[in-house]
Amino acid sequence: MNSSGTAKWTDGTVPIIEPEFLTSLFAATSDLAFVVSDKGVIASVLVEQQSKDHARVSQWSGRPMRDFLTTESIPKFQDAIASMISSGAVKKLVELNHKDGDGWQYPVRYSFHRVGRGGSTLMLGTDLRIVAETQEQLVQAQIALERGYEERREHDARYRVLMANTRDAFVFVSSDGRIRDANPAAARLLDSDMDQLIGAPVAKEFKHRRKGEFVDTLLNTAMLDFESDVAVQTAKSGRELKISPSVFRAAGERFIICRLTPAGATRHSGERLSSDLDALFHKATDGIVICDTSGIVLEVNEAFLDLADVPSISEVKSHSLGEFLQRGQIDLSVMLENTLRSGHMRIYATRLVNEFGSRAGVEISSVYLNDREHPAVGFVIRDADRANAFRKSPSVENQSEPQNHNVVELVGSATLKEIVAETSDVIEKMCIETAVELTRNNRAAAAEMLGVSRQSLYVKLRKYGLTKRDED
Repeated sequence: MNSSGTAKWTDGTVPIIEPEFLTSLFAATSDLAFVVSDKGVIASVLVEQQSKDHARVSQWSGRPMRDFLTTESIPKFQDAIASMISSGAVKKLVELNHKDGDGWQYPVRYSFHRVGRGGSTLMLGTDLRIVAETQEQLVQAQIALERGYEERREHDARYRVLMANTRDAFVFVSSDGRIRDANPAAARLLDSDMDQLIGAPVAKEFKHRRKGEFVDTLLNTAMLDFESDVAVQTAKSGRELKISPSVFRAAGERFIICRLTPAGATRHSGERLSSDLDALFHKATDGIVICDTSGIVLEVNEAFLDLADVPSISEVKSHSLGEFLQRGQIDLSVMLENTLRSGHMRIYATRLVNEFGSRAGVEISSVYLNDREHPAVGFVIRDADRANAFRKSPSVENQSEPQNHNVVELVGSATLKEIVAETSDVIEKMCIETAVELTRNNRAAAAEMLGVSRQSLYVKLRKYGLTKRDED
């Protein structure tokens, strides 16, 4: 106000605003505007046309404002109206929460202004929902941060207690070859203090070890398919140790956890047996195959790859073992059926074949591994051709089986055609007996193995008296 009592802007008097422009002015300066009577009844509503709440709020006109306020906002609204009636002004902004139906709230910050002489009040409001959502996100982020901090402290405490109380010696090595952490047992084995170990190059703790070369050795050993150790000698005491490394990733960085054990220490019986069996599987001279109960290959060792002339494990895994047998699914079905029924099969003779057509005579024994969640069948496959080469074959002169004697006695007393017929019967009988024995008297499997019909097999069994023998 100037000395004459006239309100002025810095560059002139306050301009007179025409009524038709007031609506756009209020819409530009506020998100929500109400004209309220001195009784608290909404006389007029102004809300932006593009607002998604326009249809809801525009229907409030003519109704008491308190019907659209939350419980805690009603007293604040009544105090503001009373202040307008008594003094004609509200000195501070008032935050009110609107409601209309279930689950809908609209926080708004209002300024109150006297309009006209009838006691009406103009409420100009600013939408606080974005602010409330931001505050809620900040609160949730703070809660999550505090919860994560507490969980981290808990895990760190467990880790420290475990490292301090375990009897095994462990050292954590980062990809740059430095010791990130170690437990007291490792410090005692290396004749050093914890403070001196952490941050020091791991290669310096052992004799004749270079930093980069030693880390590469640990990584290569950890990547092997079977458990292996690195023999080392401590730099301070010359004590001989074995390092069993394993690789893991944390926070985008690769670490090596090294288990240190004295060279002469013996492992627990269960752990030692597991390690010995793992080494036997990979280093055995006989082929070993682990399949599921349908014959799909799960694991094989190098000896089987050599025996079947297969270049890589990937060409065997997830394939049926029958693909590598001479009689295919027939051989596999016979072995699986006998193994699953009796728990094992001592010997089964067949041939291994590969995609190039090479064949190798083998003897297969199997066992049913059903003491686990997913049962499997283990096969041990031995090269029969190599074994037969070292076996001393009996000479023809020393053979004294009755069947051979019968054939020899026929010469001179029977025609060649009769001798061949007699010999064929002997061979046929031997083949049928062998097939029945291998299939554990499963006639259908034996017929399939011999390549004859089931009816033909029954006829030949009766012909050679094998049916009577089975009944006896």
